[in-house]
Amino acid sequence: MKVYVFVIFDFTKKNIPLQPWRYLYEMALHLNKRGRVIIITNGGQGETEVGGLTVYSLPRISPADSHRLREMIASSGAYEVYWWASPRTYFYKVLFESLQQKVNLLYTGPVYYSKEIIPVLPFIGREQWRTYVSELCTPHRLTRRIVNNPCINKVITLSNRNKERLAAIGCQPEKIVVTGIGKDVFGDEEKMIGTVRRPKQLLYITSATKIRGIEMLLHVFARLVKQDPDLELRILARPSKGNNTKLVRSLCCRLCLKQHVHIVEGWLSKTEILHELAACRVLIMPFLLVHSEMPVSILEAFSVGTPVIAPDLDGITELIKHRGLPYIHHKPGSLQAAIELMLDDDTLHQAYSSQALAFWKERPHWSNLFNTVSI
Repeated sequence: MKVYVFVIFDFTKKNIPLQPWRYLYEMALHLNKRGRVIIITNGGQGETEVGGLTVYSLPRISPADSHRLREMIASSGAYEVYWWASPRTYFYKVLFESLQQKVNLLYTGPVYYSKEIIPVLPFIGREQWRTYVSELCTPHRLTRRIVNNPCINKVITLSNRNKERLAAIGCQPEKIVVTGIGKDVFGDEEKMIGTVRRPKQLLYITSATKIRGIEMLLHVFARLVKQDPDLELRILARPSKGNNTKLVRSLCCRLCLKQHVHIVEGWLSKTEILHELAACRVLIMPFLLVHSEMPVSILEAFSVGTPVIAPDLDGITELIKHRGLPYIHHKPGSLQAAIELMLDDDTLHQAYSSQALAFWKERPHWSNLFNTVSI
């Protein structure tokens, strides 16, 4: 029986429903049907089994201290290694070259250009600086060197845009596999489709954090309300790391939006979320930067025929093409123009709604996503 070892940072039961862990988890489940999957993660959460998969934890995974990790991979009898990659993965080059197994890199995050990060760096929150300043300081040539190294077998990514950017920086395109994203089916989608929409209601779903653009959205919304006092914004603030509804409430007060913004805190059931999506005019995802190429919330919106307004970042652009409107991620005026168009043009809204639903119906379920691609 073949053994597949996945090295996934922060792999816990709590994170599995979230992207990109959901994508990595589903890939691991797929390979577990062929053999046996072992997850190696960091942090020492004390979990030895997560979602039906065997998990081993190391206190720390770093290029400078990879001896124990190398031993674990060797002792597992691994056939292949799947490594959750980032721009800094190059620094594990010595480890990869020392392994007897083929190594596959899993790029679930965008390949950013500096011109995309620099304009929003002051606004994403200090807790995010370490990630993105490090990315700015890591030249693309290091990604090219590690991908093209003979020790790397494949690069697996979600979007064609990522593949194009990896190829543009000199990575061997024949190594790159694009999978797309899978969908969930909860059973309530069909009956939600007939929900009467509120034509003046906008919806935001995710944690209320700086990097997710909640402040930019509120400033744009304040300008829109001056033009149309009947507008409403509902914020479903998921209580994940960094969520700050206190900041949101304070900003709403300063912008005189208390009567127009409704904040729903806590975790909602999938039925409740689908109802919120079916009842709104449009889902707005005002992200300044994204950690995952293709957020699951977009497909959830499509499942009830709701168009999406989202930034021109990574796989999001191809996901919402003809099913929503992209905007320039660091320009509030671009976001405002997209919202105005979606509010004012009923013909466009209906066309995008129909195409969003059709796209969702054609997408494979998570359990079938990897059946037609070579991973």
